[in-house]
Amino acid sequence: MPPAGSFAALTALTIIGARMQGGDFEALCSPRCPRLQRLKVRGVELVAADDVSIRSNSLERLVFLVNGVGRLEVVAPRLRYFRATPKTIDNVSDAAGPGMLDANIAAPMLEDVAWYGVFNLLRHRFAEAGRRLQKLTVVDLPTAPLMRRFYVVDELVLHFGISPCCKV
Repeated sequence: MPPAGSFAALTALTIIGARMQGGDFEALCSPRCPRLQRLKVRGVELVAADDVSIRSNSLERLVFLVNGVGRLEVVAPRLRYFRATPKTIDNVSDAAGPGMLDANIAAPMLEDVAWYGVFNLLRHRFAEAGRRLQKLTVVDLPTAPLMRRFYVVDELVLHFGISPCCKV
């Protein structure tokens, strides 16, 4: 982001189709927008494979659909709603499979999670989140390991594509 002023009263922000640097997110969330409650970032591509850190004491809803992320760190004590697509540039990764190399989400009040893409229990961590969610959305088989992280779910949404096996 260009060096501009702060938006002290801003509570909701949507960024669509931009090219950004990973460090822009940290500057955006805390010092420039101290009251930000809802952040939606969609169709955004990072200039280079970069780490992203989002730290906010006010953030309650985060939709993070960003390409080119090496490592995602979210520290948001009030975060309740979280959506993410873990894709690196060209969806290239290491042995963990395609997707974000590492993710650490520290959100003790988390209630509603959707993860679109490969989920790896060893590399994608929900620290400080309990084992219970009100809603969990699992999209296709690569996301299924996410169900092992949360033991009690009030509402489970499964989106699986099932191919027909044979024609009669």
